[in-house]
Amino acid sequence: MRPLKQILALTTALMAVTTGCSPSRPQNVILVVVDTLRADHLGIYGYVRDTSPELDEWAAQGMVFEQALAPSPWTLPTFGSILTGLSPSQHAAGLRVRSADRWQRAPLSSDVGTLPEILRQNGFATGAIVNNPFLREHFGASRGFDDYDYQKGRQADVVIDLAKQWVSDKRERPFFLMIHLIDPHLPYEAPETVRGRFGSSSESSVSTKVRKPIVEALPDLTTVDRESIEIRYDEEVAFVDQELGRFLRFLLEQGLWEETLVVLTSDHGEELFDHGGFEHGHSMFQELLRVPLVLWGPGVKSGREPIPVSLVDLVPTILSATGVVGEDELAGISLWDAAQTGRSSPRRELLSENTLWGRERQAIVAWPYQ
Repeated sequence: MRPLKQILALTTALMAVTTGCSPSRPQNVILVVVDTLRADHLGIYGYVRDTSPELDEWAAQGMVFEQALAPSPWTLPTFGSILTGLSPSQHAAGLRVRSADRWQRAPLSSDVGTLPEILRQNGFATGAIVNNPFLREHFGASRGFDDYDYQKGRQADVVIDLAKQWVSDKRERPFFLMIHLIDPHLPYEAPETVRGRFGSSSESSVSTKVRKPIVEALPDLTTVDRESIEIRYDEEVAFVDQELGRFLRFLLEQGLWEETLVVLTSDHGEELFDHGGFEHGHSMFQELLRVPLVLWGPGVKSGREPIPVSLVDLVPTILSATGVVGEDELAGISLWDAAQTGRSSPRRELLSENTLWGRERQAIVAWPYQ
C-alpha cells in the first residue's frame, strides 16, 4: 500500500493535469468543527506531544491558517458566526436576554440568513451531525439543514460512521455536511485505545466530569493534578485525530476528495490553567480564541497563511468557493483567493465577544496586539 503522502501527491498531480490552470470549483462542502480544540495542542501548530499525527500529515496538502480567531470563547455564539458570517452581536445567538423572570441565552436571530439555507436554495443537500446541547434545534442552528441529527455527547467514532453513511447516501448531488465532534470538551474520558499515550492520567484523583469542582479547587490543585487533567484533554484530541484521519481516507477512497472542499476548525479553545483558570467561556485569552483552521479541496494551494483571520470568514469563503451568491452583507471576508493563490488576505482588526461566565468581555485583535 502506498504511503498517504504519495497517494495525496498523486491525487494532487492528477487534479492539476485534468483541470488545467484553473481547477474546477468544489462540488461539495464538508465543514468539520471540533468542539473545544485549541490550536496549540496540535502538531501543525507546534505542540510537543504527538496528539495529531493524522492531521499533521494531511495538513501538508492543505492551506493552514496560523492565526484563526473564534468570534466568541464558547459554542453558541461562535456557531452562530460560523453559520451566518456575522459577529455575535449581529446574529444574537448566545446573547444574554431577560425572559419572564429569568435570564437566558438567545437563539440565532430569525432575521439573518444561514449558510445551509443559501446552499439548499442553490441545489445542495444539507446535513448536520451535532452533539452539544447549545446546538439543539430551538437555538436556531438547525435552520436550512434537510437533515439535522442532534444527540448529546456522542464520541467521534460514532459521528464519523454517521457522516460516512450520510455522504454515501447523498453523493449523487452536491452536498453540504457539517460534522461536529465534541470529544475534547468535558468530560475528558477518551476511549481505552488512546489512554496512557502521553503518560499516566490516573496519578491524580481529580474528576473531570464537570467544570465546577475543578474551578473551586483551583488554588489547591497540585502540579500532578494539572498535568493529569491536561493529559486527559490531549487523549481526547488524539482520539479525534484518529477518527478524522479515518474520515479523510474515506473521502479519498470514494473519489470524493478531489471534488470536495473540506474545512476543519473549532468553535473555541480551552484554558488549561494558562492564566489561572480552567475550561472556557470566561475570558478572551488566546488559549480560548485561537483555533485551528485548515482548508483542502480543488484549487486549494498547500501552504501556511500567517495573516490573522476569523471564523466569520467561513461563510463568504464557502460561498466564493462554490460560486454561490449570497444576498446579505457579511462581517467576514472570503479567504478563497488566499487559499487558491497563497497570497495573504488584508490585515484587519478582528473582534471576539460574548462571554458565558462572569461579566461581559470583548477583544479586538490587531495581531500581534490584543
